[in-house]
Amino acid sequence: MKEEVREIYLNMISAITQADELNLPEMALAEKKLLICFFGWEGVKALGKKFNTDREEIGFFRNTKPAFTCLIDYYSLVKEALLHAPADPMLKWTYWNKELGRYARFCDRHKAFIDYYESGGHQNDRHYFLTSYYVPRENGTIGIYDMDNAWCTNGDSLISRLKALIHYREFVTGNIKKQWKENLFK
Repeated sequence: MKEEVREIYLNMISAITQADELNLPEMALAEKKLLICFFGWEGVKALGKKFNTDREEIGFFRNTKPAFTCLIDYYSLVKEALLHAPADPMLKWTYWNKELGRYARFCDRHKAFIDYYESGGHQNDRHYFLTSYYVPRENGTIGIYDMDNAWCTNGDSLISRLKALIHYREFVTGNIKKQWKENLFK
């Protein structure tokens, strides 16, 4: 990660940590953190793309962009889940258990890419992480940070979503435990 990008990332993480101290309701906190991350990513984009080699571009889209955009994905998932979570305790239990399956469904759908990425392989990096190989997707399948095709590759959004879903699974598990405790002591 280049120094100016690293500085934006560290400032973003610091702002996320500071937001926790505001004692906001859960939904408002998720929205605030989502905006912090979105503007962090926009700050990176404002620096422009300056790649001297394919290797630099691959490194950026394999590592740097997902470090920012996975947090946008994560807080979007949290916000969406909180918005749609039912109030009824029995429906809430079913809802959170269904949400827990998002990670597994994603992994099933993108198994070949995940196996490639997690193996540490690099033989397909040109296809997955160079913008010149990007194949645009339907609007319903892209993140809010991927509206500009010049900043997209075939693999960076998959890494972002994978990392976001790993964190989201922890969030959902926490809600299931909370739901269980609430119902246990009624």
